[in-house]
Amino acid sequence: MDTITLNWSGPYSLNQTTPREIRGKKGLYATASGSRIIFVGKALHGKGIFREAKEGRLPTYWEGLKELKIVSEEKPAWYKLQDDVFKNCFLYAGVASREELPHVEGAEKLLIYKIKPIRNKEYIKRYEGPASLQLINGGNLPPGLAQRILSPI
Repeated sequence: MDTITLNWSGPYSLNQTTPREIRGKKGLYATASGSRIIFVGKALHGKGIFREAKEGRLPTYWEGLKELKIVSEEKPAWYKLQDDVFKNCFLYAGVASREELPHVEGAEKLLIYKIKPIRNKEYIKRYEGPASLQLINGGNLPPGLAQRILSPI
C-alpha cells in the first residue's frame, strides 16, 4: 500500500507574503471560503505551495465565490476581483515529505474525489488514481476534510 502523509497548516490569507513555515514546500493546497472548499491543487515543482496557489488562480477562486453566492456581479475589474478573493478566501497547505512527493498527484485526485471542491472539474465523479493509496491528514485540516485517513475504497 502506498501511503502519503500531509501535514496541513493554515488558514493563510492570500493577501500575505509567503509564510516562512511553508516557503518552498511542496504538496497540496486547498482554497476555502467559510466551510466550503473552492479548489484543490498540487505544487510539485519550483515555486512552492503558496505561490503556486496564488499565481493565475484568483479568477477561479472568484468564480467559486460567485457559485457560493458570496459575490453576485459579473466579473469585475482586476482590482475588485482581487479584493473580493483576498477578503473571502483562505489557503490551507498540505506539506508532503520529499520521499512522498511521487504520491502527491494520486493524493490530489483522491482528495478531489472525496470532498468535491466546487471549482475542480476532474476527478469529481470517479477516482482515477492508485487503488492502494492511503492519505493520512495531520495538522489543521481544511474545512470539509473531516477524515484523518482517506482511501479510494
